[in-house]
Amino acid sequence: AVAGATVYWTEHPDDAAPAVRSAILPGVPGGPEARMLEPRYPRETGGACRAARGRTIAASPRVRVYERTTPSGAIRRLACRRGGDRAVRIDAGVPAPRIAGDRWLLSLGAGRPATVVDMHAGDVVTSVDASVATLLGDGALAWFGSDGRGLAQRPAGDAPVELAAADPAPSALASSRHTVYWTSGGAPRGARPPRG
Repeated sequence: AVAGATVYWTEHPDDAAPAVRSAILPGVPGGPEARMLEPRYPRETGGACRAARGRTIAASPRVRVYERTTPSGAIRRLACRRGGDRAVRIDAGVPAPRIAGDRWLLSLGAGRPATVVDMHAGDVVTSVDASVATLLGDGALAWFGSDGRGLAQRPAGDAPVELAAADPAPSALASSRHTVYWTSGGAPRGARPPRG
């Protein structure tokens, strides 16, 4: 997982507990989390979703996010699932959304809630006020709360759980498919959100 210049990973030494590690990439500026590596090419089939007019801005084998311009000149952003029967309208005034697990869609932008959509059903499953958030492969959302704590919530409607205390302040939030990473007090930390 990568957040700005910070790279995280977990080592699994023989007969020892897993250890979270990090390194700073020299010459790389700080910044937001890098995108998860996901397959980017859509399947050849996909019916209405694949054929819908618009410029694709994010895609995985089953999920497509695209934009089209309305006659009035406004940008409309839609997300669909190949083989599904409807498109979901999502916020166009934010960066391109993140797709995880070929199912979950995270839309995140300044002044707007972090929203996770389950593209199997086309429903919003999580929406929280957060300016920094990350999405795991199973749809779990992790974010820094307004009180400074690191929190996570699974899409099944479970209550948020605390991953990191507010002191020392967590920073450099990122995730791999199953693990949330952050830095607290200068040390790398990692956790898998517990199931409710």
